Amino acid sequence: MRGRLALGAVTVFVGLALPVSALGQATGTVAGLRAQVKRFVTAELHEDGATVCAILNAPLNDTRHGVSCTARWDAKIKASLARSGSRKHLHADIAALESAAVSSDGLHASIRTPYPLLSGHARSHFYWTDDCWMLTS
Repeated sequence: MRGRLALGAVTVFVGLALPVSALGQATGTVAGLRAQVKRFVTAELHEDGATVCAILNAPLNDTRHGVSCTARWDAKIKASLARSGSRKHLHADIAALESAAVSSDGLHASIRTPYPLLSGHARSHFYWTDDCWMLTS
């Protein structure tokens, strides 16, 4: 009987403790953001449009005019890497990640890399959803 009582008490305790620990995982970390940015830039270096699209938040990763996100990014990356200095810029972004300025509230974050991840933006903005950082602009 004591065994059942102890087992019941442990079950209740674990049931109450899990939501608290899960809540701690409900937002993204700055380290996770830096890792996601490195994944994004590395995908560009490897001409991997599919991985880039996996990091883009909707609607950036949708099909447009019958062309998939992967096909668009494969073409965009190929054209970008054909330009002089493009690989150097991507390597500079990776090198700067550990000290790049970050602003984050756990759900929204921005990071300043030497060369913006999406053209035209000094800071790249991310949103925490589906347990990962997704690039929004």
